[in-house]
Amino acid sequence: MNSKFLQLSVLLFSLFGTSVSFQWYLQEHPILVVNALRYDKSIIFQRLQNSFEKMYHLPDYAHAKLYIGDKDTEKKCITGTEITFFVKGFEIVQKEYEASECRINLNPEYQVILSPTAGFSSFIHQYNDPLTKSVEMNLMKKFSGSKIPKIGEIKFYNFHALNSELECLVEYQEISQVKMKEWNLQVHVQEVIEVPESCGFQRFDKSFDGTFVEALEVNIPINGTFYCRNGRSSTCKKSTAEFSTPRYKLFRDQ
Repeated sequence: MNSKFLQLSVLLFSLFGTSVSFQWYLQEHPILVVNALRYDKSIIFQRLQNSFEKMYHLPDYAHAKLYIGDKDTEKKCITGTEITFFVKGFEIVQKEYEASECRINLNPEYQVILSPTAGFSSFIHQYNDPLTKSVEMNLMKKFSGSKIPKIGEIKFYNFHALNSELECLVEYQEISQVKMKEWNLQVHVQEVIEVPESCGFQRFDKSFDGTFVEALEVNIPINGTFYCRNGRSSTCKKSTAEFSTPRYKLFRDQ
């Protein structure tokens, strides 16, 4: 039996209790293909720049600019570059986020009201990288359109029933923080960049064969819920808790 088919079958069985064929996965068709005909050249150049920094282990603060050459050489480099993304596996995972400040109540007369940060679920899933966003969109189409039991039924970004109106009541001298528990489809993606010789990477490493490979992790949210986390935690301590401009419950329960 093909080892890739076996690995996929075991993975699907562990997730959903059933072994199914996943034709588009077995064919290993790329989830996204990027080249100068489909995407802005600046996006491709930025990807080359990032791979250049990672290949030669340049520190984050250095940002050594990739110099390709004259305009004709640079054009040949960018138009000859192709970037492909492949799915290598996936799983359902649960993640937790701090959805508010850590707050302490210093008023003995009232309870402090603590709520989730407005627009929090949208904020944590913003992508500055347009390619990663394109990968996510293509993944959602593939998974949503699949006939795999349970997978095809998933509704991504299903935050319509999210309890954004949650109010945590913080007692005097107590600390609290709103947390968000979220379920994601975590997809393990392989990015393959075919770098032509005109880009000049071989000037720095003659053994470079023209292919740069990187593993990516794309987390697509399914749904989530906010909850109150009262008391000390790894992200909430009295010594660092916020106390200014609180919201109070007008009438303290007797």
